Amino acid sequence: MIKNSKKSIILFELLISITIISIVIIFSLLFINNLYKNNSQNMKILNHKLDLKSTIIFIQNRLQTARKIDIKNNILSYYEIDINSFKSDYYSGLVLLENSTKDYIHTPNSIKLDKIDAKYIYFNDNNIYEIENNNKNSKIFFKNKNIEKNISEQYHLIKQISKIYVNNNILYFNNSILLKNISKFELKEENNNLKLNICTIYCQEVIIVL
Repeated sequence: MIKNSKKSIILFELLISITIISIVIIFSLLFINNLYKNNSQNMKILNHKLDLKSTIIFIQNRLQTARKIDIKNNILSYYEIDINSFKSDYYSGLVLLENSTKDYIHTPNSIKLDKIDAKYIYFNDNNIYEIENNNKNSKIFFKNKNIEKNISEQYHLIKQISKIYVNNNILYFNNSILLKNISKFELKEENNNLKLNICTIYCQEVIIVL
């Protein structure tokens, strides 16, 4: 009887231990699951914020080389300077006015013009003209040779007209996707500043100096 009683006690203690261990395991699994869900949610939030921030930085960097910015119906369009060709010394950005005509400009130290795919020339007095694509020998030729040109001593070449806009809740730069799930995209120009308000599940408003 005593042996049976001891066995029963041991069995009962074992069952209690197993029950306690099971409860601990269940609560541990629930805790780990909740922790995983919270971490996953936090990662999603962080990724959304990083995507939004990186998109704004991209727009800010693009506008550093923008000229003649135009905003209509929340579509931002501008002439984009070919700054890489300038930094690579493909063109000098300087004009010899006395050697230039309404047909072309003479730009010294611009010996790699044939390597540049530019469509426009922008003078620092804010005039823009279309140019030919066969420029060489330090000469840049205008497309429309019949009109008079207002040229100045400094210029930049323009590689394209770029646009930043939203279509079907997707933010585009030209034809490339910048950011999806856009719920709000507002642009406003004030005192040489661009006020940008952009939202996904979060919103951010920035002032960009033009």
